Amino acid sequence: MQSQRRALPAKPLLSFPPEPPRASLLPRREGERPRSTLFRVVALLPLVGIFCLLAFATYACLWSLCISYLLAQRGETTKGLIYAVIYSWLLYGCGGSFWMAYWRGGGIVPGAGDYKRSDEEARVADEGVMADVETFLLGRGSSEEEAVERPDGAIETERLLEGDEVGRARPERGHARRMLQVKSDGTARFCRKCNVPKPDRAHHCSSCRRCVLKMDHHCPWLGGGCVGWANYKFFVLSLSYTGLLGGFIAVVLFRELVNFVNNTDDGFEYAPISWALAALLGAIFGFAVGAFGLYHLYLVSKNRSTIEAMEHPTSLALLAPTTRLQPHDLTSKQRRALHAAGRKYNIYDLGRKDNFKQVFGDKWWLWGVPLGWPPGDGQSFPINTAHLSALRRATAAVYAEAAAARYEAREGSFELETATASGTDEDDASDEDGPLRRA
Repeated sequence: MQSQRRALPAKPLLSFPPEPPRASLLPRREGERPRSTLFRVVALLPLVGIFCLLAFATYACLWSLCISYLLAQRGETTKGLIYAVIYSWLLYGCGGSFWMAYWRGGGIVPGAGDYKRSDEEARVADEGVMADVETFLLGRGSSEEEAVERPDGAIETERLLEGDEVGRARPERGHARRMLQVKSDGTARFCRKCNVPKPDRAHHCSSCRRCVLKMDHHCPWLGGGCVGWANYKFFVLSLSYTGLLGGFIAVVLFRELVNFVNNTDDGFEYAPISWALAALLGAIFGFAVGAFGLYHLYLVSKNRSTIEAMEHPTSLALLAPTTRLQPHDLTSKQRRALHAAGRKYNIYDLGRKDNFKQVFGDKWWLWGVPLGWPPGDGQSFPINTAHLSALRRATAAVYAEAAAARYEAREGSFELETATASGTDEDDASDEDGPLRRA
């Protein structure tokens, strides 16, 4: 009996990129780029180094100072327990946040890179996701219902240009996802490398070769992954706890080291070298990483990512000019005015409290715990309608100024052409009358 193969549909005359599968509510780490075992081991070395430093700090502060010295030798039970409890909590927050930031990942855009996954798997000999590749490329397991649920980007673009309401996540089945951000020329944001539409605030990472939801930056300290929507809370917590833990270790160990030298004969000779080394490392990392954490807390209060803080604001579909002018028709001064307005009226700035909720969650008592998910799905975000209206007025004013300047330039050139043409006619008439006068 011959095996029957399912007939594939004929290729159309005009081929378009395949539409991505329907977006899931929460991203999974399995959607990231497949890598070889050797690359994963090498990428994990910086993270392993961080946990080695935490292990050394635990030995110096918790075991050597609190247990062996304060509790066993000095009998200072209260001080030793207070130090141990505070250090244990900071250690849990720091280590747990680093691990969750690595394990969760930044959040890959659903369907990003699925069309080229077969080539990457051939290089790294990873057979774990071949079934997903065959499902996407050959259509195995797909149904007509899933095809109906795929988003129609053209319809949503028309709705955006008509001024329909945006800014709310719509994870319901059967509804298309609305995109607010567009390219500088007003077209939809589409990643040709991942072959998927880019959600709002998503960017393509050249190192991960994937589009990351609300990408902040690529961090080699987190196993060679990205910091994005899914793990940004844990990244900020890891920086904050590292700064607090480093400062706590530096203050406590330096203080107890001075007390040890003063209360012990030949204290300089018998002073534990691990205390001094751990205190020095705590001061260095506490200051450097803590300052970096304060900067990211500032970005959280403004509801900005690092990319959004360093680059020009992204164009919005609702701010399409009513004139026929394009962004490349503006002068450098007018483009700077648009960029300044985009930074001043950040449409994602909902206020300090709501901005923190967008990253750490609605329950404030769980903000310092390395658990949970941020609200939403990472593909659409609530917006500040007041800032959007102000940004629309500022954009309209800039394009109106550009249109007026262009109109004046055209009028001036028309008058100049008219004057030149009339002068030419007069010269021709004088040349024709000259011979008659001479005659």
